[in-house]
Amino acid sequence: AAATGRSAIAGASAAGTSPTSAHLGVRPVRGAVLALRGGGGEEPSDGALQATFACNELFRQVLSNAMSEVAALRKIVAGSEVVPTFGAKADEIIADAVAKFEAEMPKGDMEVSGIYQNRAEELRATLVTSLEPVFVQQICLLKDAALEQFKKGLVGDGDGSEALAAAEATFVREASAAVPGKTGWSFKLERASLVGSMSAIVTEHKKAQQAKLQTAGQMQ
Repeated sequence: AAATGRSAIAGASAAGTSPTSAHLGVRPVRGAVLALRGGGGEEPSDGALQATFACNELFRQVLSNAMSEVAALRKIVAGSEVVPTFGAKADEIIADAVAKFEAEMPKGDMEVSGIYQNRAEELRATLVTSLEPVFVQQICLLKDAALEQFKKGLVGDGDGSEALAAAEATFVREASAAVPGKTGWSFKLERASLVGSMSAIVTEHKKAQQAKLQTAGQMQ
């Protein structure tokens, strides 16, 4: 039996593993990590494996905290309330989360640093994706508010062009403040839709004014 045990140990050593690592399943874990990193090349070191586990836990904690802040913004817009300077707030959430993550990043080991840097990019991308629906709802609220502003300004004998221009300017100003940096998000379609709706109302308003003038002329 002892000889058999020694043979097993020798066989494991010849295969490049130790009995302990084989028992703990380190090689399968290494294979999984290697696959996640694109496969090929040398197997990750024990230090890289430990760094991966630590990195994942840090990622989970930082993301959880940041998502709580995203949820707070989502709750505000869900209640049909505009978030002032949404873009700046979104930028702050992303920047703070990435800064907290990078502050815990080990220094000096290129392999480990690469693991953390990849996850830092993933953290940012995840938060951007989570914030986008909130941004869309924010823009819709701003569009509705601009349309209401326009309707209130469409009074008297004016042709409505000034009210339209003022409402569009307000929308563009506030929507621009809602765009976070480095996202590439746009509100061009919503702006075009707003202008289209206001233009249609202006056309009807002019028709009503002309009909009113014609009626007044006939009564004289």
